[in-house]
Amino acid sequence: MRTLAKQHPVVVYVVLTYIFSWSTLIPLALKKHGMIDLPVPFSFYYFASLGPLLSAMVTSSLIG
Repeated sequence: MRTLAKQHPVVVYVVLTYIFSWSTLIPLALKKHGMIDLPVPFSFYYFASLGPLLSAMVTSSLIG
């Protein structure tokens, strides 16, 4: 992963951003449409905005 991040840092950043952001948004969408019955609080939505920040931190640490 480290060599991939050094060769293609923008690709790694974008992929990680999608992973971090959508992993918080998908449960909220499924709950809203009644597809899951898990106690997912609406405040969980705000964690999706941290996806780009987390991705930047992870990508920067991988690049070194």
